[in-house]
Amino acid sequence: MRLSSSVLGNLNKRHWNRRVWEVGYKGPLMPQQKATGRPDYAISGNQVALTRERFAREFGVMKMLAQPYIEESAERRYLESKGVQTLHELREMEQQKIKDQAMPSKPKSMSPSGLKRRGNVGTLLHTHRTIEDSLGYLANRNRWD
Repeated sequence: MRLSSSVLGNLNKRHWNRRVWEVGYKGPLMPQQKATGRPDYAISGNQVALTRERFAREFGVMKMLAQPYIEESAERRYLESKGVQTLHELREMEQQKIKDQAMPSKPKSMSPSGLKRRGNVGTLLHTHRTIEDSLGYLANRNRWD
């Protein structure tokens, strides 16, 4: 009997049965919140417009995912908005833009250990450095400390 009451009983009973002076009086209970999910603060028209814009963008993405194949007229309109005739020209234009954004000269060479750097420092300003690049010398150490 004692085993079944301990197993099937309320395991939180000692927390439920605490006295007010053990818990501390926190004042009257809060009124029940509205179940509408609306926030308690005022919402500006700008926030509503931003939310509508995000929903419209998401709806467009979902529409494209529902119909993944683009019609020729839609593709032509997109290419005309970019100022090119074919998708190949668009690709070349974007690659040229990336090349123009890169700094001139060859990028600086780094040793496998990551400690010694030679060459033009400025060319690596536009490359993303990762933790693996920064701490690469730790993985390539040949001695035990």
